Amino acid sequence: MKTIRNKAEFIRDYSQIFSVKYLACLRTGAPHNMFVHNGAAMLGNGEVWFDGEGLVIALNPCVPHETGRS
Repeated sequence: MKTIRNKAEFIRDYSQIFSVKYLACLRTGAPHNMFVHNGAAMLGNGEVWFDGEGLVIALNPCVPHETGRS
């Protein structure tokens, strides 16, 4: 687990945190209604969790999203 302590660290490590593949996965799970549990909101299949202030509290591996297409 890695903690980003400030904006400069976030910008420096952005491409390591959010690969092209990871960003593509997140786009497929763009929220309209976000799942909330214990005061935290989830994006996609749990790839990103936000606290009540909108700050990211967890980044998890990308889980392929089902598109409903056969």
